[in-house]
Amino acid sequence: MISGIDYFFISNIDGKYVIQCFKDFFVKLWGTPIFDDSIFCSKKDVTEQYELFISKNKAMLDFHDENGFALDENGEGCIYLIASKYPQINKDLRSIIKNKSNKIECIYKYNLVLYDCWQYTLVLPATIEDSEFCKLIHEEFLSILNSGNQKKSLCKFGDGSLNSGTVLEFTLSKFYR
Repeated sequence: MISGIDYFFISNIDGKYVIQCFKDFFVKLWGTPIFDDSIFCSKKDVTEQYELFISKNKAMLDFHDENGFALDENGEGCIYLIASKYPQINKDLRSIIKNKSNKIECIYKYNLVLYDCWQYTLVLPATIEDSEFCKLIHEEFLSILNSGNQKKSLCKFGDGSLNSGTVLEFTLSKFYR
């Protein structure tokens, strides 16, 4: 059973930098976490890809093997991060506006076109609304993406370009893989 809450981000921040900062954060948080970067998930049209599975210790790994992405008795769980660089991201998107009675009032359609950007998938054991641990991890990940203290790859947006440290976030709450 593989479960988890997937959070998607698009950024111009280099994947190697993000992975290293994420590792550094978990070393500060847990001391000697277990990192597994041997996992590979194939994606179409990716020019670079890095993956990182993180657990606090062997007990957490055993818990994960039995329960998938879930919070343990301490309110913590394993984390999985995928960083994928795409030469181009071209997606049709929609924004749905609902009224107070939850009926659709309007649907806005638009196209997002980005070049040389990174897509990040952060898999957490619970939603950020339901878990302080997951909220902490999510906030730290956003902090890494918003930091400006490293080399940045350029992510072009339409005719211009995104400013350094620009992050677009897409969340699939209650999405189970």
